[in-house]
Amino acid sequence: MLNVLHMTGHLGGGVGTVVLNYLLAKSTDKSQRHSLISLDYLNDHAVEVLSQAGIPHFDRCHGNLELVKAKIQQADVVLLHWWNHPLISDLLVRNDLPECRLALWSHISGSPAPNNFTQSIFSYPDIFIFTTPLSFFDPEFVDLPEVIKAKVSAIWSTAGVERLEGFSPKDHEGFNIGYVGNLDFTKINPGFLSLCRQIDIPGLRFTVVGPLNEELSKQFKDASMGDRVRFTGHISEDEKWEELCRFDVFGYPLAPHHYGTCDQTLQEAMAVGIVPVVLNNPMESYIVKHGEVGLVAQSATDYAACLRVLYDDPILRGRLSQQARTYAFSEYSLDRMAANWDEVYFRLMHQPKRVKTWPSVERAAHLEPHQVFLESLGRHAGVFREYLRTERLSRAVVESQLRSLGTRPNWRSENKSTVHQYAQFFPQDNVLHTWSDLMKGAQKGCR
Repeated sequence: MLNVLHMTGHLGGGVGTVVLNYLLAKSTDKSQRHSLISLDYLNDHAVEVLSQAGIPHFDRCHGNLELVKAKIQQADVVLLHWWNHPLISDLLVRNDLPECRLALWSHISGSPAPNNFTQSIFSYPDIFIFTTPLSFFDPEFVDLPEVIKAKVSAIWSTAGVERLEGFSPKDHEGFNIGYVGNLDFTKINPGFLSLCRQIDIPGLRFTVVGPLNEELSKQFKDASMGDRVRFTGHISEDEKWEELCRFDVFGYPLAPHHYGTCDQTLQEAMAVGIVPVVLNNPMESYIVKHGEVGLVAQSATDYAACLRVLYDDPILRGRLSQQARTYAFSEYSLDRMAANWDEVYFRLMHQPKRVKTWPSVERAAHLEPHQVFLESLGRHAGVFREYLRTERLSRAVVESQLRSLGTRPNWRSENKSTVHQYAQFFPQDNVLHTWSDLMKGAQKGCR
């Protein structure tokens, strides 16, 4: 029996749903045994699902390196669900992992920093898997030596749309444009309010599903649009799909250069038959075939125009709805993804186990957490490295650059691999906290 160990920083959100559904699907496979180890927490839902399915799982393991290494040694294959999570970076950079066959599945697209690739992370595993073919165009991959490129491939990530077989659009009053997902401005477009205000549709209502963002809800209230939008807050999966069924259109304007790859929410909306309208960011343009399964807007003005077209032409909306549903069930099958991973395991089992050592630093065990953060950024660490060697630039200049960087949405989050998240996990590192304070000061000034 093949013994596969899954490793992750934590388990929650879209990635968590993918991993859980995959583990559940494989729990009935008598030829494989899967287990999960999380360096940080497993949320309550994950613990319940894994326990009921009898899948061995361990969480908050960052402080128990002995257990982590023991589980790695016992596994035939280790599958690391990777993004620039501080605890994952700390484990890989500062420790040698025992002999293993390691596949790394990237749950980020590689752009922008701090959700970026580095040459070291490509070099580290035996096999590197993208969740979207778009990552093949990332400059960090393009610049790799051919010998490293040869071990990189892609498997579309999905939580499986089969579970949505019984869901379809339902009758309701008015015209409802819905959004489902993360409301952090690293994901949702920072100009979401402005985009909504431009839409000219009689009786228009907005439904926004996702963990509350107080800044966003305040924007709508201040703009006297609070009576036209409903923020649901966090709701269950079943409640989310019921909300989806009452959308006329899936309005999904994401931030430029967001961190997403093969968006689970887009897959689910199309599977239910809700036509998506998106902006022309790379990921959305790749998934939403314009005029076939949805509409891709080229600008803010075009976004409003696309929504109006779907309001004015219910026949077009119905055709795109059916085509989106057919496409989703064809492309986003859990069985298909599982079969692709079986092929990866087969390839790995023909390779010997090897000790895994971080390739670009010496005496890694002695690195401070802020140096691990620098390693995670690679070529994107410039301003942070300059802070540590101010003989080239004055400290005042570097601090000003950090404040400026802190105004960018992808650096503002308390999570999503930012210096703020690293500072939370490593409170003893004064350098991380100094960087975080400088960048947060910029945030307060720009609001």
